[in-house]
Amino acid sequence: MENFNRLNDRFFKFLFANPEYKDLLIEFVNDVLDNTPKDVERISPVEDLVYADREAVPQSGYDKSPRFDVIARTCDNKILHIEVQVAYDANLLPRLMHYASRTYAGETRIGEKYPDIQVVFITLVNYNLFHDSDDWYELHRIVNINNGAWRLRGMEFHFIDIAKLRAKMIKEKSWPNTGLERLLYYLGSIGGENDMQAIAKEDSMVDKMLKLEDIFKENPGLFAAYTDWEFEKRMYKANIEAIEGHGEDKGKIKTLAGLVKDSILTLSEAAARAGMTEAEFKAKMAEYKV
Repeated sequence: MENFNRLNDRFFKFLFANPEYKDLLIEFVNDVLDNTPKDVERISPVEDLVYADREAVPQSGYDKSPRFDVIARTCDNKILHIEVQVAYDANLLPRLMHYASRTYAGETRIGEKYPDIQVVFITLVNYNLFHDSDDWYELHRIVNINNGAWRLRGMEFHFIDIAKLRAKMIKEKSWPNTGLERLLYYLGSIGGENDMQAIAKEDSMVDKMLKLEDIFKENPGLFAAYTDWEFEKRMYKANIEAIEGHGEDKGKIKTLAGLVKDSILTLSEAAARAGMTEAEFKAKMAEYKV
């Protein structure tokens, strides 16, 4: 099948949120951790993990309800979050902070010591997230700005920009040399079919994913979920383009409200598109009776 989207939400979770193939997630995470700059302290590699519930229960009636792409816990108390974002999201960074903070806080118990855990967040994006940088990989931590000391060790965020890596490799006509580059070459569909088969001969992980891809495509239920997701994304893009070209406030609010109703946008995402707070957006919806 031509133009198969390997960053499709359903396919990505088939590969990396499936306990049957947890070796793929372990190798992926370790490849990311191995990409930590040489002059920076590294955390220990993952030896084993168990998957956690991707649907988190709100802590109160006012709390946002997170939906995680992939979440797992390691045997040495790392909590792994893997997030994929293929379209621009103005709220991505605060959302990731919310998810990570919520996960960390969720480990505390009354009367017990604060837990010795690390929340490791790995986010793949397929667009230019940080416009002030040409780097396709960035590691963010809370450090002392004077000497770089890393004392608040409870969280770290790895950002991987597949769009920047794709542009770099095409421009330089370069070949993927590390495990992470080969994985991203595959997920980002950077090369052609011949390139992919050549990489599969070099990398057992890519070879396994290609074989699982065939299984996925041949399963009617899985492939139907794939096409539904692709359709939703096309509709999302078309509606967003319509919103951006819509000068009338009332029409924009109604369109955004429809996307919320159809579960294409969350309330917070719709409010951000309208340039409002959630409370302001709700008030406008009431005003326009939508």
